[in-house]
Amino acid sequence: HSMKAIVNGSTNFILTKKDISVGAKLAYAMLLKYAWDNDACFPGQIRLAEDMGAAERSVRTYLKELETAELLEIKQRGLGKTNLYRLHLTIKSREARRH
Repeated sequence: HSMKAIVNGSTNFILTKKDISVGAKLAYAMLLKYAWDNDACFPGQIRLAEDMGAAERSVRTYLKELETAELLEIKQRGLGKTNLYRLHLTIKSREARRH
């Protein structure tokens, strides 16, 4: 699969997933945009909040929701640095997660 096909497929999957909030979907899309533009993704939560038009506290909630749903991995890079966000672009089936 091409990277574009994987991204399109995962984005469509996320957008139609009913158990993910609209805010979390927007956060995922924004992270995908940053990663697409820069090959890496470590925006500050303030920047993410500004770009989304949301409160910083809401952004933290959305990111935690994505992490809980196993759509995002958050790595802390150290004191005073922004987090590194790793998007899970391939969707694991529920069956695969049980094993």
